[in-house]
Amino acid sequence: MRSSVGRAALLALFFVPSVASAEPAAVRLVRRVEPFVRPHPMADRSGRIPITVRLPDGVSAETLGLREVAPGVGAARLSPLALETFASEHPSLPLFAGPGVRPQLDRVAKWLGTEDYRAAMPEGTGLGAGVVVGVVDTGIDVTHPAFRTEDGRTRIKWLLTWGDPQGTHPELEAAYGCTDLAQAPCAVYSAEDIDAMLSNQRAIPDDVKDFAGHGTHVAGIAAGNGRSLAGEGTKFAGVAPDASLVVVSPSPGGGFEDDLVLRGTRFIFDRASEENMPAVVNLSLGGDFGPHDGTSPLEAGLAALVGDNQPGRAIVVASGNSGGLYDLGDETAAGIYTEVRVTEHGPVRAPIVVPGASNGDVFIWIHYGEADVVSVGLEAPDGTWITPVPPGDDEGYDDGEGTTGAVVNDEPGRSSITEDSNGAVAVWSGSWEEGGEFAVLLEGHGDVQMWITASGDAAENGAYFRSGKRSGTINTPASHPRLLGVGCTLNRHQWVPVGSPLIAISAFGPDDDGEIEDDSLCYFSAGGPTPLGVMKPEIVAPGAFVASAMSEEADPRTHSGGMFDGPSCPDDTKCYVVGDHYALAVGTSMSAPVVAGAVAVLFEQDPSLTQALVTDVLQASARKPEGKTGSGVLMGAGAVDLRHALQVLAEEQPSSEPPDLAQSYWVLGAASARPDPSWLVEGLVQLRRADGSVASGLDGSLLRVEVEGGLYARPLVKSRHGTFSFALSAPYATGGTKMRVRVLYDGQQIGDEMVLPIGVDALATGPFRADGGCNCMTVSSSSSGGAFAMLVPLAAWARRRRPRQRARAASR
Repeated sequence: MRSSVGRAALLALFFVPSVASAEPAAVRLVRRVEPFVRPHPMADRSGRIPITVRLPDGVSAETLGLREVAPGVGAARLSPLALETFASEHPSLPLFAGPGVRPQLDRVAKWLGTEDYRAAMPEGTGLGAGVVVGVVDTGIDVTHPAFRTEDGRTRIKWLLTWGDPQGTHPELEAAYGCTDLAQAPCAVYSAEDIDAMLSNQRAIPDDVKDFAGHGTHVAGIAAGNGRSLAGEGTKFAGVAPDASLVVVSPSPGGGFEDDLVLRGTRFIFDRASEENMPAVVNLSLGGDFGPHDGTSPLEAGLAALVGDNQPGRAIVVASGNSGGLYDLGDETAAGIYTEVRVTEHGPVRAPIVVPGASNGDVFIWIHYGEADVVSVGLEAPDGTWITPVPPGDDEGYDDGEGTTGAVVNDEPGRSSITEDSNGAVAVWSGSWEEGGEFAVLLEGHGDVQMWITASGDAAENGAYFRSGKRSGTINTPASHPRLLGVGCTLNRHQWVPVGSPLIAISAFGPDDDGEIEDDSLCYFSAGGPTPLGVMKPEIVAPGAFVASAMSEEADPRTHSGGMFDGPSCPDDTKCYVVGDHYALAVGTSMSAPVVAGAVAVLFEQDPSLTQALVTDVLQASARKPEGKTGSGVLMGAGAVDLRHALQVLAEEQPSSEPPDLAQSYWVLGAASARPDPSWLVEGLVQLRRADGSVASGLDGSLLRVEVEGGLYARPLVKSRHGTFSFALSAPYATGGTKMRVRVLYDGQQIGDEMVLPIGVDALATGPFRADGGCNCMTVSSSSSGGAFAMLVPLAAWARRRRPRQRARAASR
């Protein structure tokens, strides 16, 4: 049954209870997790809906009855009725109320080069002293020895939690909306408050605990000091162990609405400013729903908190775990992202599967170019629900029994789409025949990019396009061009758990072919380019099987079902526990704090660095990973490496010494080109000496980029020291052909030639086959478990179909 979807009706689809379930669709709405954790309701504890708004120029948040949570972004929490009234009173105001984001170093030091970095520094420096490391996550175990000084006092300067206001710091709680009935409640704790808890003068409330364990682990990677009551030394120390901590835990379940992420990030920067300290904020969280082009309130709000006019501030974001492709047993490579070219020659059908589920909610964000004209429809297993809807229109479907659907096409103010972005939103909620196929229907002309996410029962294994792509999967908010996105490399593939023999992973992803290599790109690590062609992530760092602090509430020896309780551990051991207070975890959530700690170390050296300069320094000093990187399009500038950061920070001196071509490398930001000269494929060249150091002092006049079958759209430009950037594009009417690219220095080729197919059609060119994923599914937990159920919602289902995921015990 087709029905018109006005603004209020569309909001109702998202926010009011459906017949098929006792809970609202919004309550079941979550983004794909990073890592995947227990769903958290969009509605807060009072039943209100959080909204964020990009404020029009010249309009203050207060005039709209909102609170400014970041420059240019307002927020409020409204009842469904109040939300409908607000929407009616402001029909042209785009309200973003999509799914919330989710939480996404003994050996790390080897890859990062921290010892070499500190050896070049004055004794006792290079540890992040005088810098604030901020963490917005599931919380922190304040009792953990990694976050306490030698005399037992806390290293946490401030803590902002999801708890009810305490009144101990009334001015701060008022300033951040903790006591505002239109906002989510929150509580502020100082170091003195935490010390009182540690000395048993005050009880530790639930909001000061980390039941999920994700935030404690992340904080330990960035700034834990590695201490343990068991006398294990400091081998598990984080990257910046002398830094101070400011921690924000926005919600008890680990699901973070956009307004709370913005509020928490602002809180961290404000507290650091009060103490005249530089600060880096780590966001190991993200989602697949959104424009991915920097225009959402979360992306724009975070970017507004850093910039060239705000030195001593940086934000580091996990790229996401959405980059995996999965064999569904029918020769397809399913993924959360796809792209397709729509022409006037005929309609396009993009098939969707929701394996193992017959009910839930599915959300699709559809992006197309400003000059494109694309109509969007929705097909279900029982037929077409919504025929293609043209731009500027919307349609709905309702079967009268609790199953609904909607398409809103390029109507700013009628959905989360803003004036700055082009595209559509398609959603459905309710029940369907298990195993049935859905599809997005497209007509018109243009290049279309689509991301899909699910909630409710549909989220257990996930929703996927049958013809998925790894590129373009970068999560929001890491997708913003000015935020430092971090991808994942394999830290280790074997370790010794507490009280158990050596554990060895037999394979990690479909590209291992029985030979696993440390320092390879993680098969699930998400990357770019963004819809604007921006290379993502900016850099990669160790994230798979990283050892860090384990919260007391997440210790699998006393609390089952959490993020460290791997059901595939041999003989039911707790094989991810590697120390009395330390355990292993996997994900880009673990990669981001490695880089955040590196930024803290750089801030210690130069607190005037800006977000852009920090990014430049880390990219210019990066190294090529030693393991498998595929074509390299998902690794950004390379792997973070502090060994040569001081060299890059220093003023460059001219040099005539040529680079070592075997150590030098180059990367592209996309695996394919589009037949559109305006859409650029970005590239980076990294010149290195024989010892791996940066080849500084060269003007690049001997560098040359050769292109066959494409356009050399932007010539080589020196970014910093030995790093040079360029861009390519493809002419119109070249779809189906290939572009060949080579980079040479003084006539000698650097690395291999790269061949890029030209075209934007995962459906027409045929799917890439991927035979499985992590051969160590020991990092998953039950669907109702804690914050670490294996990164890939399809995992449990895929394991039944293709049982390749295992850990094996090996003799020591």
